[in-house]
Amino acid sequence: MRLNITLQRTGHKRLLPINYQYELSSWIYRAMSPICISVKKEDHAHPQYMHPMDTEYQHYFSKHLLEKSTARQMVETNGKSVKSAVNMEDLSLNILSSYPRSRLIRLKAHIAEETRVRGWLYEFELVTPVEVQELGYYAGFGEKNSMGFGCVKVVC
Repeated sequence: MRLNITLQRTGHKRLLPINYQYELSSWIYRAMSPICISVKKEDHAHPQYMHPMDTEYQHYFSKHLLEKSTARQMVETNGKSVKSAVNMEDLSLNILSSYPRSRLIRLKAHIAEETRVRGWLYEFELVTPVEVQELGYYAGFGEKNSMGFGCVKVVC
């Protein structure tokens, strides 16, 4: 089965001077699968999964998205290290859900190697260049995207 997806921009805001190298766009997403962001702390044996309302959540959310953008640019330049065209200041995350819903997923459940991953379902607005919006939409937001985490749909 093949799906055709068409995305349309509903709004257009110019937040930067006209001579700036790219425009920022604002899209609203709804998480279809949990979005997880974890931090490894020295005093804990396992990663600590962050709540979307944590003060550092936007920093790590943006960091993961920028790492994906840098990896994409390296593939496009045949592995040559390039300076990312997008900066941390170019990303703005606004959590729209009042109460994000937590989901605990058990991988390899009921055996000794069981791993627990906590993610959150919520709506959010992301302001960033269109290229980064599309990268997040197709690759997923947050961590563990290859296991199905971070899948979203565009609300508007």
